[in-house]
Amino acid sequence: MITIYGEQARPYCQKVIRMVNAVGLVYTNTEAMNDKDRAFVATVSPNGTTPVILDSDNGVSVSESNAILLYLADKTGKLLPGQGQARADGYQWLLFESTALSASINELYHYLCAAPMDIPYALDRGRKRVLRCMEIVDKRLAERDFLCGEVSIADIAIRPWTSVVEEFTDVSLATFSHVMTWSRRMDALP
Repeated sequence: MITIYGEQARPYCQKVIRMVNAVGLVYTNTEAMNDKDRAFVATVSPNGTTPVILDSDNGVSVSESNAILLYLADKTGKLLPGQGQARADGYQWLLFESTALSASINELYHYLCAAPMDIPYALDRGRKRVLRCMEIVDKRLAERDFLCGEVSIADIAIRPWTSVVEEFTDVSLATFSHVMTWSRRMDALP
Protein backbone atom coordinates (compact mmCIF):
# COMPACT_ATOMS: atom_id res chain seq x y z
CA MET A 1 0.00 0.00 0.00
CA ILE A 2 1.11 3.54 -0.78
CA THR A 3 0.60 6.26 1.81
CA ILE A 4 0.54 9.76 0.32
CA TYR A 5 1.32 12.69 2.58
CA GLY A 6 0.01 15.98 1.21
CA GLU A 7 -2.95 18.21 0.48
CA GLN A 8 -5.21 16.81 -2.25
CA ALA A 9 -6.09 20.29 -3.52
CA ARG A 10 -2.50 21.02 -4.58
CA PRO A 11 -1.49 20.07 -8.14
CA TYR A 12 1.67 18.37 -6.85
CA CYS A 13 -0.41 15.97 -4.79
CA GLN A 14 -3.13 15.64 -7.44
CA LYS A 15 -0.67 14.21 -9.93
CA VAL A 16 0.52 11.60 -7.41
CA ILE A 17 -3.09 10.60 -6.71
CA ARG A 18 -3.78 10.43 -10.46
CA MET A 19 -0.72 8.22 -10.87
CA VAL A 20 -1.60 5.69 -8.16
CA ASN A 21 -5.12 5.47 -9.57
CA ALA A 22 -3.86 5.08 -13.15
CA VAL A 23 -1.45 2.26 -12.26
CA GLY A 24 -3.98 0.54 -10.01
CA LEU A 25 -2.22 0.78 -6.65
CA VAL A 26 -4.04 0.86 -3.34
CA TYR A 27 -3.34 4.03 -1.38
CA THR A 28 -4.34 6.19 1.52
CA ASN A 29 -3.93 9.93 1.67
CA THR A 30 -2.79 11.58 4.89
CA GLU A 31 -3.90 15.15 4.38
CA ALA A 32 -4.36 16.31 7.97
CA MET A 33 -0.92 15.48 9.27
CA ASN A 34 -0.09 15.11 12.96
CA ASP A 35 3.31 15.84 14.53
CA LYS A 36 4.56 12.33 13.74
CA ASP A 37 3.59 12.69 10.05
CA ARG A 38 5.25 16.12 9.81
CA ALA A 39 8.42 14.72 11.37
CA PHE A 40 8.40 11.86 8.84
CA VAL A 41 7.96 14.29 5.92
CA ALA A 42 10.85 16.39 7.25
CA THR A 43 13.17 13.36 7.27
CA VAL A 44 12.22 12.28 3.73
CA SER A 45 11.85 15.57 1.88
CA PRO A 46 15.05 17.62 1.50
CA ASN A 47 12.86 20.69 1.03
CA GLY A 48 10.44 19.77 3.83
CA THR A 49 7.50 19.83 1.41
CA THR A 50 4.80 17.44 0.32
CA PRO A 51 3.88 15.26 -1.41
CA VAL A 52 5.85 12.42 0.09
CA ILE A 53 4.97 8.75 -0.24
CA LEU A 54 5.74 5.68 1.82
CA ASP A 55 5.53 2.32 0.06
CA SER A 56 4.64 -0.17 2.79
CA ASP A 57 5.46 -3.07 0.45
CA ASN A 58 9.19 -2.37 0.77
CA GLY A 59 9.63 0.59 3.15
CA VAL A 60 10.73 2.96 0.37
CA SER A 61 9.89 6.62 0.88
CA VAL A 62 10.09 9.24 -1.89
CA SER A 63 9.61 12.99 -2.01
CA GLU A 64 9.23 15.42 -4.94
CA SER A 65 6.19 14.73 -7.09
CA ASN A 66 7.98 13.83 -10.33
CA ALA A 67 10.42 11.55 -8.49
CA ILE A 68 7.34 9.87 -7.02
CA LEU A 69 5.83 9.44 -10.50
CA LEU A 70 9.06 7.90 -11.79
CA TYR A 71 9.26 5.58 -8.77
CA LEU A 72 5.66 4.41 -9.26
CA ALA A 73 6.15 3.93 -13.01
CA ASP A 74 9.26 1.87 -12.32
CA LYS A 75 7.55 -0.13 -9.55
CA THR A 76 4.56 -1.04 -11.72
CA GLY A 77 6.09 -1.03 -15.19
CA LYS A 78 3.26 1.28 -16.26
CA LEU A 79 3.00 4.75 -17.84
CA LEU A 80 6.69 5.18 -18.60
CA PRO A 81 7.09 5.29 -22.38
CA GLY A 82 9.02 2.39 -23.97
CA GLN A 83 12.52 3.01 -25.25
CA GLY A 84 14.42 5.35 -27.51
CA GLN A 85 12.57 8.46 -28.66
CA ALA A 86 9.37 7.58 -26.78
CA ARG A 87 11.27 7.34 -23.49
CA ALA A 88 13.20 10.55 -24.24
CA ASP A 89 9.91 12.34 -25.00
CA GLY A 90 8.46 11.14 -21.70
CA TYR A 91 11.40 12.52 -19.75
CA GLN A 92 11.37 15.75 -21.76
CA TRP A 93 7.68 16.45 -21.09
CA LEU A 94 8.01 15.48 -17.43
CA LEU A 95 10.82 18.01 -17.07
CA PHE A 96 8.88 20.60 -19.09
CA GLU A 97 6.14 20.30 -16.48
CA SER A 98 8.52 20.94 -13.58
CA THR A 99 10.81 23.56 -15.10
CA ALA A 100 8.43 25.50 -17.33
CA LEU A 101 4.69 24.97 -16.76
CA SER A 102 4.45 24.52 -12.98
CA ALA A 103 7.33 26.93 -12.36
CA SER A 104 5.56 29.63 -14.39
CA ILE A 105 2.22 29.05 -12.66
CA ASN A 106 3.86 29.10 -9.23
CA GLU A 107 5.67 32.35 -10.00
CA LEU A 108 2.49 33.97 -11.27
CA TYR A 109 0.61 32.74 -8.20
CA HIS A 110 3.23 34.40 -5.99
CA TYR A 111 2.88 37.77 -7.69
CA LEU A 112 -0.92 37.55 -7.71
CA CYS A 113 -1.47 36.31 -4.18
CA ALA A 114 1.61 36.77 -2.00
CA ALA A 115 3.57 39.78 -3.22
CA PRO A 116 3.14 42.81 -0.93
CA MET A 117 2.24 45.02 -3.91
CA ASP A 118 1.21 44.73 -7.53
CA ILE A 119 4.15 44.57 -9.87
CA PRO A 120 2.64 45.02 -13.35
CA TYR A 121 5.77 43.87 -15.17
CA ALA A 122 5.96 40.64 -13.14
CA LEU A 123 2.25 39.92 -13.56
CA ASP A 124 2.37 40.53 -17.31
CA ARG A 125 5.52 38.44 -17.72
CA GLY A 126 4.07 35.65 -15.59
CA ARG A 127 0.83 35.48 -17.57
CA LYS A 128 2.74 35.46 -20.86
CA ARG A 129 4.99 32.62 -19.65
CA VAL A 130 2.02 30.51 -18.54
CA LEU A 131 0.18 31.12 -21.81
CA ARG A 132 3.31 30.30 -23.82
CA CYS A 133 3.59 26.97 -21.97
CA MET A 134 -0.06 26.25 -22.70
CA GLU A 135 0.47 27.05 -26.38
CA ILE A 136 3.37 24.57 -26.43
CA VAL A 137 1.23 21.83 -24.88
CA ASP A 138 -1.70 22.64 -27.18
CA LYS A 139 0.53 22.45 -30.26
CA ARG A 140 1.89 19.08 -29.18
CA LEU A 141 -1.61 17.72 -28.55
CA ALA A 142 -2.74 18.87 -32.01
CA GLU A 143 -0.55 16.05 -33.36
CA ARG A 144 -1.53 13.22 -30.99
CA ASP A 145 -4.00 12.08 -28.34
CA PHE A 146 -1.43 12.15 -25.51
CA LEU A 147 1.89 13.96 -25.10
CA CYS A 148 3.96 10.87 -25.89
CA GLY A 149 1.46 9.12 -28.16
CA GLU A 150 0.01 6.93 -25.39
CA VAL A 151 -0.93 8.10 -21.92
CA SER A 152 2.19 8.44 -19.77
CA ILE A 153 3.58 10.02 -16.64
CA ALA A 154 4.00 13.22 -18.65
CA ASP A 155 0.23 13.50 -19.09
CA ILE A 156 -0.33 12.63 -15.43
CA ALA A 157 2.11 15.38 -14.38
CA ILE A 158 0.74 18.12 -16.63
CA ARG A 159 -3.02 17.64 -16.25
CA PRO A 160 -3.41 19.15 -12.74
CA TRP A 161 -1.64 22.32 -13.85
CA THR A 162 -3.84 22.86 -16.89
CA SER A 163 -6.86 22.92 -14.59
CA VAL A 164 -5.65 26.09 -12.80
CA VAL A 165 -4.71 28.17 -15.85
CA GLU A 166 -8.00 30.06 -16.03
CA GLU A 167 -7.77 30.98 -12.37
CA PHE A 168 -4.42 32.73 -12.80
CA THR A 169 -4.48 34.09 -16.35
CA ASP A 170 -8.08 35.18 -17.02
CA VAL A 171 -7.83 33.19 -20.27
CA SER A 172 -10.37 30.47 -20.88
CA LEU A 173 -8.99 26.97 -21.20
CA ALA A 174 -11.25 26.70 -24.26
CA THR A 175 -8.66 28.90 -26.01
CA PHE A 176 -6.53 25.77 -26.14
CA SER A 177 -8.87 23.40 -27.95
CA HIS A 178 -6.46 20.46 -28.07
CA VAL A 179 -5.76 20.79 -24.35
CA MET A 180 -9.52 20.83 -23.69
CA THR A 181 -10.04 17.61 -25.65
CA TRP A 182 -7.03 16.00 -23.96
CA SER A 183 -8.28 17.14 -20.53
CA ARG A 184 -11.58 15.31 -21.07
CA ARG A 185 -9.63 12.24 -22.16
CA MET A 186 -7.42 12.46 -19.07
CA ASP A 187 -10.33 13.00 -16.70
CA ALA A 188 -12.01 9.85 -18.04
CA LEU A 189 -9.06 7.71 -16.89
CA PRO A 190 -9.18 5.89 -13.55
